[in-house]
Amino acid sequence: MRYYFATAYAVKGKKDAYYVMRPGVKMPECILCTSPKGTGGNAASHPPQPRFGDAAGGRGNCFSQICPNDAIPPRSIGIKK
Repeated sequence: MRYYFATAYAVKGKKDAYYVMRPGVKMPECILCTSPKGTGGNAASHPPQPRFGDAAGGRGNCFSQICPNDAIPPRSIGIKK
């Protein structure tokens, strides 16, 4: 997920250099990831570089972590404070 106004990301290996997305190039989406693997602009194959890449270890697959039913008690996902 990202904010709708997040339109720039840093160029790897260059200080103070950013890629800026043109308006309308990347529309907001209403889907949740089902894998920790980066897709679309986060895929390793995205030119000129992935925006953020894969999810951090133990993260990703947001779809399986959400239960929109208050009648079901929450389950532990193993995050330690």
